[in-house]
Amino acid sequence: TPPTMTNGRYNTCIKRTAQLIKASRRYFAYGEENGIWDMVKDDLLHSSHTNKCFRAQIMLYLLLPSQCPPEFYGRILPLWLESWSNIDRCIDFDFVWLIMFSRARKYCASDFDWSII
Repeated sequence: TPPTMTNGRYNTCIKRTAQLIKASRRYFAYGEENGIWDMVKDDLLHSSHTNKCFRAQIMLYLLLPSQCPPEFYGRILPLWLESWSNIDRCIDFDFVWLIMFSRARKYCASDFDWSII
């Protein structure tokens, strides 16, 4: 039989891989945010209630640099809200969106209406 990995070892490997990806976001070239958004937007906006939507959200969470231009956030925040509102009562989905909104708030233009969240 092929060698297998214990659940604890597997979970540690997954956790460390995710941490590595998150830590590498700061090294992405300025302007990469549009390419990352383009890669996931169709699945986020048009594939709700499928694994494509959840995969796209996780890719956005892991890959999107926090410090994006205010214009970028101004353009995509309404789309993020649309995606978030498509799936109700999913704690994990909500949690990741709240992290993304928190990141965006640091760099977004001050005229965005945060009361809708």
